[in-house]
Amino acid sequence: MKKYFKYAYFALFGMLMATSCTDDYEYDPASPTDQGGNAYLEESEDGTAFTFTPADEQTIKFVVARLNAEEAETISLESDNEKVVVPATVEFAAGEESKEVTATCNVEVGGEETVTVSLADGDGFLYKRNAITFSIQVFPEIPVTYIYGQYAASYPDGFKLVVYDMGNGNYRLPAYGYDYDIDFTINARNQIIVRPQPAWINSNYGDVYVLGNANGDASASLTGSYVAGTFDPTTGLGTITLMHAVPGLGYFYGGKLNDYIIFPVED
Repeated sequence: MKKYFKYAYFALFGMLMATSCTDDYEYDPASPTDQGGNAYLEESEDGTAFTFTPADEQTIKFVVARLNAEEAETISLESDNEKVVVPATVEFAAGEESKEVTATCNVEVGGEETVTVSLADGDGFLYKRNAITFSIQVFPEIPVTYIYGQYAASYPDGFKLVVYDMGNGNYRLPAYGYDYDIDFTINARNQIIVRPQPAWINSNYGDVYVLGNANGDASASLTGSYVAGTFDPTTGLGTITLMHAVPGLGYFYGGKLNDYIIFPVED
């Protein structure tokens, strides 16, 4: 019996040896030093969502950084959207660790685009961020008639202008009769809200602010409900009652002055 186990053991050992000799696998192990290039991408402080009015210069910003800044280096960039043009290359001098880069956009009024900016193959470090996706929106324009209370006697029919539709009931009237853009909101109750903001420049007092005063509760210290009036969606007419004030000093026009805005109404 002992001889039987002895011969069986040697037979099993021989089979294992034969298997280990015949099962040869060839493979190329990954190089531990192959980690891509030297660069990576970071968001700028502006983030990745950009909105513009039609009057704005359309630019987006991001950061190209390097792991090793000892030597001068050229890093290549790519964009997957022809409406967003990034510099083909970013030049780094020796010692420069990062650079903020500006890309220019050409998105139509009312348009929305996404773009992915990436490092060219071979320039990006494998374990860092090699691409950033941005969203870009240009606010639509709405043609309106605007009647300024200051000029109502001379121009009772008002002016043909545009407002920018900034979404969620928020609008912007570009500077025209006023020296600054004016932002206002039409809420779900069809109230027009004008929060305190500089509107025009007085030669003696500097910036004059406007704020809603339909309820008569506005003050020169820029407090109040900010309700400026109402909007009638059936006629497109909005009445805007404003206080024109120099903060802490006083107000003009008896504390109330009426502007009017007329939106287009669909037939």
